[in-house]
Amino acid sequence: MSEFDPGYRGRYLPLVRRYPDESVYPADSFRVEWGPIFHRGRLDGAARILVIGQDPAAHEAIARRILVGEAGQRAQGLLARLGITRSYVFINAFLYSVYGQGGGTRHIADPGITRYRNRWIDAIVKGQQIEAIISLGQLADQAYQAWRTTPLGASSTAAYMTVRHPTYPESASGSGAIPKASRTGCFP
Repeated sequence: MSEFDPGYRGRYLPLVRRYPDESVYPADSFRVEWGPIFHRGRLDGAARILVIGQDPAAHEAIARRILVGEAGQRAQGLLARLGITRSYVFINAFLYSVYGQGGGTRHIADPGITRYRNRWIDAIVKGQQIEAIISLGQLADQAYQAWRTTPLGASSTAAYMTVRHPTYPESASGSGAIPKASRTGCFP
C-alpha cells in the first residue's frame, strides 16, 4: 500500500500558501470563487516534460487538478503517442478559470500573474530534469515566451513546441471563426 499523498512540500509549499487572489486576478475576468487550481502530474523530480495549458475549466474545478477534461484527455493522448505516461507535469497560464477568451487575452501579461506563473515554472524546471516544454494554444505560448525572458528561462535548454489548443477546432467554431464542416483535428 502506498503512503497517502501528504500534499505540497518543499519549494511548492510557499507557492500554494501564498497564491494571488482577486486583487491580481480580477473577478470580472476570472472565476476566483472556484479557487485556484495549481497543477497535475509529477513534482517529485520524475517529470521530463512540462506542459503549459491555458486555464482550468469546470471539470478541473470539480477534480481540483488541471487538464482532466476534454483538453486534458487530448493532451494526455498526445503524450501517450510519444510514449510518455508518467514523467510529466501540467500547469496552466492562469490559476483560475477565465470568463471567455477575452479575459485571458486581456490579462496574459499582467505583472502579478506573470510573476507568480514564472515562479511555478522556475520551481518545476529547477527541481526536475525537464527535457521538453509544450504549450497548448496561444495564451500558453505567450506565458512560455514571457518566462523565456527570465534568467532561468533564458538559460533553459529544454526543447520547446507549441501546439493548437487541444479543443481546437471546436473552441474556434463556437465563435464562427471555423465552420464545423472544415474541422480537421486538434493538432497540426
